[in-house]
Amino acid sequence: LFDALADLRPLSPTRVRAGVHERIGTIELAVGDHVVVAPGEAVPADGTLVSALGTFDEALLSGESAGRRRVGGEAVLWGSLNAGHAPVEVCVA
Repeated sequence: LFDALADLRPLSPTRVRAGVHERIGTIELAVGDHVVVAPGEAVPADGTLVSALGTFDEALLSGESAGRRRVGGEAVLWGSLNAGHAPVEVCVA
């Protein structure tokens, strides 16, 4: 299971700083960084949803086959997939 999750982790998530999007290595992520997670992309680290709304596929984490709807301020988990149709922003915890 861990290997399956590791394979989903993006190797170069998109960090947002002062409105500028930059691709970085996952190892460079720090608590408080904001990242943009594109549709179909995995959340690169546990965090909090900054966007107003998002849907996440947590099947590998929980076995739940239906997407899980989250609202801004709720926790999102490393390895879950953005199952929505738009990018979402997450603050790394």
